[in-house]
Amino acid sequence: MKSELRGELRLILTPKLLHYLTVLQLPILDLIQTLKSEIETNPALEEAEPETEESPEDLNDIFGELDIYVPASHDEEPNILENIPSPPDNLFSHLEKQIKIRFRGNELKIAMTMLYDIDHEGFLHTPEEDLAQHLKVSLDEINKIREKLQTLDPIGCFSYDTVEALRVQLAADGYDPESQEQKILTILAQSETISIDDFDPKIVKHLSCYHPKPGLKISGDLPQYVVPDIIVCWQGDNLIGFLNEDPMPKVRLRREILDILKAPKAFSREEVHFAREKLRSAKNLLTSIAERNQTLFRLTNLLLRSQQDFFKKGKDYLKPLTMKSVAQELNLSISTISRAVSGKYLESPRGIMELKKFFVSGRQPEKKLKIIKRIEELIKTKDKDQTLSDATIARILEGEGLIVSRRTIAKYRLELGFNKKTNRRKD
Repeated sequence: MKSELRGELRLILTPKLLHYLTVLQLPILDLIQTLKSEIETNPALEEAEPETEESPEDLNDIFGELDIYVPASHDEEPNILENIPSPPDNLFSHLEKQIKIRFRGNELKIAMTMLYDIDHEGFLHTPEEDLAQHLKVSLDEINKIREKLQTLDPIGCFSYDTVEALRVQLAADGYDPESQEQKILTILAQSETISIDDFDPKIVKHLSCYHPKPGLKISGDLPQYVVPDIIVCWQGDNLIGFLNEDPMPKVRLRREILDILKAPKAFSREEVHFAREKLRSAKNLLTSIAERNQTLFRLTNLLLRSQQDFFKKGKDYLKPLTMKSVAQELNLSISTISRAVSGKYLESPRGIMELKKFFVSGRQPEKKLKIIKRIEELIKTKDKDQTLSDATIARILEGEGLIVSRRTIAKYRLELGFNKKTNRRKD
């Protein structure tokens, strides 16, 4: 009975849950614009000073008459949330039009589920196995449809990483698996220690003509001007975190619209219907914003717990997280965490940084992280008057069973913030 009820609820709740997921991904500047647009187009909302806002009790009384779904908590999400985060409308709409032409029936349902799973760069996040299980289809069916989706414009979307996106684009241009370009990408996909800089510069230059993040061809890159969604600061001897809600417009329900529903018999049927629909739209948006903020607040608390040393001592103490581990700890889906992180920034005593900087890709090999950590240990523990060259580090690592090129070591060293001459930390 429970599973039957849940299946029925999916049909009713999906539009509202999609609305929540769309709002969840919005950085604060986009959220402000969305709220202002709603104020301009929806007469049920108006901007107000904080002291004139409606109380939550009043709002609940009014909205209780509207039969609007209000999710109490996302601690236990319906299954429908697992695979439906959508990218920004421009990329989403561009791909959606093509999908509705190319697919029909159950294939259309599968393709649309994958569309809701990509981010603004065009990458999928939910593993194919999980998609197959969620949609109750075979893994072969998922792979077949994903291959078709990868041929849509921009080519390479629906890949899981940059290497796969580039391979799809090369194949579309007629490069077979035996071409030098494809061989390089195959090596990069299989190796944990080789960098693209280790190959022929001419071929690398040719590869640079393709798009490692194909979705950005449509959605564009993230804006340079940012406002943090989350603020972490000192309060006495303690670090606290909170959402940056100061820039958000303060809104209230327009009294004239509320009066219509409080005394519907005094108004025409059309006026009552109009008021009901406008209040429904307002409630959906305000509920989605509240749920977005709840999810971000939970994520903020997790970062405070896991990154205390980073906030107090600096970047040497950053502990990379994975979307999967955070999703498990918060009892949310990976795609929900991905959407909550996307395009958002955090301001702390360490400056302003993208939330995604706290995460490593779930596909990033653990061995690579081990190598980077070992290089850092070698440089930090060397004698003060000793210069540890990249060649020396390569020999030490080889003796430990880790084959890494000098060029890759140089790349990792610079990522760690050590200069080439002295291997000392840059100021």
